[in-house]
Amino acid sequence: DFVVSVVDPAGVERSYNSPLRRDRAEFVVLDAAHPGRHLIILNSEEFTGATDRHELQVSALPAGNGDAARVAALRLMSEAAAANSKATEQSARVALAAYTSAAELWRTDGIREYAQTLYSIAMLQYWWTYDMAQAAENAARAASLYRQLLEPSLEANALSLQAAALIESPSGSDDYRVAL
Repeated sequence: DFVVSVVDPAGVERSYNSPLRRDRAEFVVLDAAHPGRHLIILNSEEFTGATDRHELQVSALPAGNGDAARVAALRLMSEAAAANSKATEQSARVALAAYTSAAELWRTDGIREYAQTLYSIAMLQYWWTYDMAQAAENAARAASLYRQLLEPSLEANALSLQAAALIESPSGSDDYRVAL
């Protein structure tokens, strides 16, 4: 899992870290309001010795009239990752609100992004707000979308989160069978 930190031309540093750990890429949206050279720092907070390749993709956001919802959703995901990187209960709630708003925008356009957003919401509900019933529901919805996308690893991870949330849920210990 990486934390992406960006230092803007004024020297202000901001970090981004989605709650999905290694499961998805980090989204970082930089505003044109800060033109100039930006320093991008990749940092891992894991000490597992895991290796992988790293890829940085820079692209301009679409600017057409039909792209407004997509750009807004990407901005919300970026804001959510910035809030999540602070790793406090309050920042997790800010991240949860931003991911929830992004999910509404992705619902009609962007099945992959919608799945990622639902999975992010489920992770925050599981690890920060302890809303196990909602975490299980959102993880199940994400798993279903990943199944449609033919993403078996992500589907399995979302199902694993669903099962963990059901086991932790105070509603009953037999609910875990739904995830299987």
